[in-house]
Parts: sequence; structure tokens; C-alpha cells
Amino acid sequence: MGVIYGLEQLKYPSDVAVFTDSKYVVNAVNLGWLKKWSEHGWKKDKTHKIANEDLWKKLFSLLEKHDVTFEWVKGHNGHPENERCDFLAVEAAKGREKIEDEGYLPDDDSIIKVGDTCYDCNASLQKVYRDPYKKIKGESYFEWYYKCPQCGKIFYVEEARRTKDQSPQLPMLDLDF
Repeated sequence: MGVIYGLEQLKYPSDVAVFTDSKYVVNAVNLGWLKKWSEHGWKKDKTHKIANEDLWKKLFSLLEKHDVTFEWVKGHNGHPENERCDFLAVEAAKGREKIEDEGYLPDDDSIIKVGDTCYDCNASLQKVYRDPYKKIKGESYFEWYYKCPQCGKIFYVEEARRTKDQSPQLPMLDLDF
């Protein structure tokens, strides 16, 4: 969102150089992935839609207004501007006043139960529990999520988020003997 937000602040068509530690963003633009996705209905292939389609569409439209070059810099490697951006992003994530991601589906509007349909392909979603033996990376994890059996898209909901110190809430089994 940082690239999008920055380009949105420009009042006139401009020449812009973007330096980022995201190879995905650089490759999407420099290797033509973004153009290909737009030409193919925002899909990676015939069946798989790209993640964060709303953000890629915004970026694509902004790139049509401005002459933008993208250059990759290695993250956490002493590049002064990149280190500053990383610091600001971490601090902003801690704060209360965040940029609104209009494409994000908050819990009250998102997938809430098994049987709801995927907003990409309209297939019924299935609830999937994480492997309890899989190592937890980071401070939190999702105990379960919804998955579309047709397109493979995964939907995470906040009610399934757990911290490392919380015990998993295993599903109750209805056993009829």
C-alpha cells in the first residue's frame, strides 16, 4: 500500500523512481506480470485469481498516469531510506491511525461460516483446521480458516486468531455410538 499511497499523493503526471525491498512488487511491474494479470481478468492462470486484486488494480491505474521505474534493494541491509521506511511501517502498525484498506473484508462483512460462498468463484467454503503439530511462526497463528475447494483461495477470520500462549480450541466431535 505504500507505493499506492505515495503515487496517489501526486497531483500531476510525474516521473517517479520507486525503491523497494519487495521483489514481488518489482517483478510484477518489471517482468510484466501486472500487465498480463490485467489482460487475463486478474488471474495468474485459468483458474487462480491473484491475491489483493483491488490493490494491484489501483497500482495498475496509477502506473498509467505516471512514468514509474522500480528498483529492488535488499531489505535490512543498511540502505538508509529502506531502513527508515521499515521503521516507519513498524511504528505505523503499532499505532491507531492506519491507512484504510478499502478492499479488506472485516469480520462483519467477510466469510463467517461453512457454506458461505467464495467471492471469487462462488463455491461453498470449507472450514480447515491447522495441523496441531506444525510449528508456530511468529507471535500468533490462525487455529482454523475457510478454504475454497474450487479456486483454493483461503479466508482468515479474526475469531480464529490465537497467540502462542493460548490453548487451541479443538472442534467438538458429535460421536453417536
